[in-house]
Amino acid sequence: MTCLVLTGGHRPSGAVLGKAAEQGVPVLSVQSDTLTTVERAEQLVRGGRVRDERTVDRMQELLYDHADVDALLD
Repeated sequence: MTCLVLTGGHRPSGAVLGKAAEQGVPVLSVQSDTLTTVERAEQLVRGGRVRDERTVDRMQELLYDHADVDALLD
């Protein structure tokens, strides 16, 4: 599944939301900046709050399939 994560707390344009809806892509908007958002996701995985190995594997797969993790961490 693909998800569009919008960081920075800005409301996306109607065109962006419309295109996402058209393609059935969920939109998640967060107040934090991109780096903070990635770090929080990593903390969730490392923090032990998600203990099911299958869930962690799926989260990692989704992150690396749908985000340029290397560019985000540079």
